[in-house]
Amino acid sequence: MQFGEVELAFIQVDDYRAPQWPDGEHPKQFHLDFEVDEIESEQRRVLDLGATLQQDFIGPNGYGWRVYTDPIGHPFCLCRNKGVIWTDQGPIWPKRD
Repeated sequence: MQFGEVELAFIQVDDYRAPQWPDGEHPKQFHLDFEVDEIESEQRRVLDLGATLQQDFIGPNGYGWRVYTDPIGHPFCLCRNKGVIWTDQGPIWPKRD
């Protein structure tokens, strides 16, 4: 599949075992981060599509990410990081309006 400048490729695997995140015995095969402007509305959408919320790393300033698994168990994140400056010492979060 190709989406603008983003390209994803998938292959069928013999003897497939679904991942059991974060268990290392059945590790994830991929991980996708999706940058979103509003976590809550996008969370409702992915939950309605069958995702399960696993962990919440949204800080009090409203920035961060949430980890979900799809119906088969693959992890992915919704991230709200717009305006974040990434440095060697870690992120500098924008001030909340």
